[in-house]
Amino acid sequence: MDETVSLDDLAWLRRLARTLVRDTATADDAVQDTLIAAGEARVTSRAWLARTLRNFVRQEHRSRARRSTRESATSSGRPSHAPAPDELLAELESHRMLADEVRALDEPYRETLLLRFVREWSPRRIAGHQGVPVKTVHTRIERGLARLRARLDRRAPRERWLSALAVMGEPRVPRFLPVAGLGATLMSVPAQWTLAAGIVAILGLPFLLSRSGDDGSGPSDAPVAVAPAITTQDAPLQGIERPTRSRSQSVDAPAVTHEIASERWIHGRVLDAAGAPVIGVQVAFHPKAVGRFSAPDEGASVSSDVEGRVRLQSIETAGRLDVVSDEWAAIHRPFFDPRLADRELTLVVSPRRSFAGRVVDESGSPVPGARVVVMLPGRFLHPLAIDDRVLAVRNPLAATTTDELGSFEMDAVGVLDGASLVASRDGFESARLSLPSETDLDLQLVLKTRDDGRRVIRGRVLTEVGTPATNALVSAGGDSITVGVEGDFALPVEPWRKSLALRAVDLDHGVAVERFTEPELDRALEGEPIELLLPGPPRSVRGRVVDESGAPLPGIRVWTPDTTWFGSAPVRGERSMTAVATTEALASGHPGPFPWVQATHSDARGEFELAGLASRSYDVFASNDATLVAVGPVSASPDGGELRIELTAAPTTRIAGVVIDGSGEPLSGVAVHVGRDLAWERPVRANDEWEGSPLRPPSATSGGVDVEQRTDDEGRFEFPALVLDDSWLTVRGDEAWLPQRLALDEVEDPAQIRMTVRTRAEFVIHCRSDADAFRLESAHDEMQPLLVPVEDAMLSTDRAAIVDGRSLRAFTGSGPVTVLLLRGDEVLERRDVVLERGLQTLDF
Repeated sequence: MDETVSLDDLAWLRRLARTLVRDTATADDAVQDTLIAAGEARVTSRAWLARTLRNFVRQEHRSRARRSTRESATSSGRPSHAPAPDELLAELESHRMLADEVRALDEPYRETLLLRFVREWSPRRIAGHQGVPVKTVHTRIERGLARLRARLDRRAPRERWLSALAVMGEPRVPRFLPVAGLGATLMSVPAQWTLAAGIVAILGLPFLLSRSGDDGSGPSDAPVAVAPAITTQDAPLQGIERPTRSRSQSVDAPAVTHEIASERWIHGRVLDAAGAPVIGVQVAFHPKAVGRFSAPDEGASVSSDVEGRVRLQSIETAGRLDVVSDEWAAIHRPFFDPRLADRELTLVVSPRRSFAGRVVDESGSPVPGARVVVMLPGRFLHPLAIDDRVLAVRNPLAATTTDELGSFEMDAVGVLDGASLVASRDGFESARLSLPSETDLDLQLVLKTRDDGRRVIRGRVLTEVGTPATNALVSAGGDSITVGVEGDFALPVEPWRKSLALRAVDLDHGVAVERFTEPELDRALEGEPIELLLPGPPRSVRGRVVDESGAPLPGIRVWTPDTTWFGSAPVRGERSMTAVATTEALASGHPGPFPWVQATHSDARGEFELAGLASRSYDVFASNDATLVAVGPVSASPDGGELRIELTAAPTTRIAGVVIDGSGEPLSGVAVHVGRDLAWERPVRANDEWEGSPLRPPSATSGGVDVEQRTDDEGRFEFPALVLDDSWLTVRGDEAWLPQRLALDEVEDPAQIRMTVRTRAEFVIHCRSDADAFRLESAHDEMQPLLVPVEDAMLSTDRAAIVDGRSLRAFTGSGPVTVLLLRGDEVLERRDVVLERGLQTLDF
């Protein structure tokens, strides 16, 4: 061994070798070769050692692969330099498999691996970029590599996928591959070849360098505030009960996601609607992805045993259980939180049924574009008492839309008592019929014309070449509708409107916004059809972010809050739901829920593309999310050529502190966010982009949800360098309840921040059987906020259901609260309790 290499360097080198290849002998050989080369070159820097080690590992893999190829060629009589077409196809399939597995990696692991092994950033630089400690970066690298290996091992034996990828020859890893479209990565075949070679070198992949799910920092449903401590928790309270704590109670997990420390086992039970176990049904785990649930790996399902129990292994973050069956359909698909893996999940199923039919008007004419849903009693959820608990079943159970003939089909529907089939469309009264208990393919629902005083604007949406825009959405600032097969629409408007801004968005053909004055609106309401002409594909602002010297700045967030209000639009996915949106979010293909600002990040060359824009000027900002150094507004036009943004340095300060609860206990694992409110006034234009919106337009905020660090075991956090002016800090996470913002430029000592946060309490109620709901009041007789988990979402409600003396699981803030048991609107009982952090049972 070369004595100029320290013992620490040797230990580090061996660890690196084990991340590259898990075969001990091969790893040790690569380390020995590296040490010999270091002695000959008289070089001991870790960067040189790591690069040399990777080269030796790469050469060994290529050598093995070439031997295997020569042996195969010799046995088949085919020269090794002339691979058969089926061999090339097999190699291509291996590369596609690899790309799929890396794409499926969750953040922050994917980004961390790319920054470390493709851009070759140091862990310290990554830590500054991500706003986390260096130790966290090392952990993410280790876990990311382990997850990728595990995913590949599930697809094929390790020797097979290593050999398949190693035959690519000398890897030439590019620093950046362009990302085309939002949420989709386009790669040429040569790029996939290069990608595969890079994987063999270090399991680092040169694609999708932009952050997954980076939506900007628009308004959030979650409050962002740090509330004062509840000092009453520190002393005994007279006449107030403390609930029974129950950490092992079996309830479904809340809809949150966190990093996983290691592989998790998912424990579940499959029951029917009567609570009886269902034997022999296949159950699979669907990982949570952006805006949807990913399909499970092929064949990755298990069968329920004689008690209906299943046990699945998961190396993903969060997800849900679902059945894979031709006989059963899921009614309740429980959400899995990796931090609460000891809780058994309940999957409720019903015999699988299919339904089909037509929706017609009173004259028997078909009604295209009608929404058809299977609904249970209740608006957003239906409480289901089963297996000594109450589950929240999400409404609707199934949803579809009628075609141009008014026809609809629904397959794989589970049926519960009280379920109804409901059809609706603007301009009609809803039609409802009881859902048959057996498959029925000849159903009919009749919609009656509604006369609620609203008038209807009719028209068509056309593409730039005059053809119908069959995928367009149309809105007058409220609910949107999808155009018909001829691009036609009939949009109801309120009778009090004197003017109107009509919006149409199509992902391929752009955005049209037409404003109608009172005379024009009257003519349209009298029957004169409107034509909305889309101008062509959505526009983009392209440019480059540089520092004072003109050097490119990668990883800089570029965004515009200068967006255009659209209204409510459907969120992509299997559930029928809507969310408020901007035209820019829709035109860029965002799956929803939609950001209110349009954002992107600069690549390794400092280049960026801000997509989904209309043909007008935009005020654009740029910021370093790691430091909150920002610049803007800069006026930009999609037709104005390349935009050059110079981000100059600014004074920064170290921010550090501790997060504690009301009793002084540290809160570990909570997310500490920082942001900066930038001075900006929305431009005054002839056409108001937010006309008709009931909500305030977004402001210019840098950072926010994009800059996060989780507290350690002692509740501590640190941001190495932040701009203090107009910056703030807040806490979010499962433990925090309604936190407030803390202005950093008003803090006495930015390096000694002490944040006291009210924690969140989770509870269920056991009570008298004649109660059907409960609500909460604060100490000041005000309504206490209440959240109920419904699969992967949290529903804010003023009251939660009780069935057979048991309540839905609910969340609120810890501390003193008054619980009111209800029967209808009648208050049956009131009781003062002190809710504590974590899961507990309230016995009445």
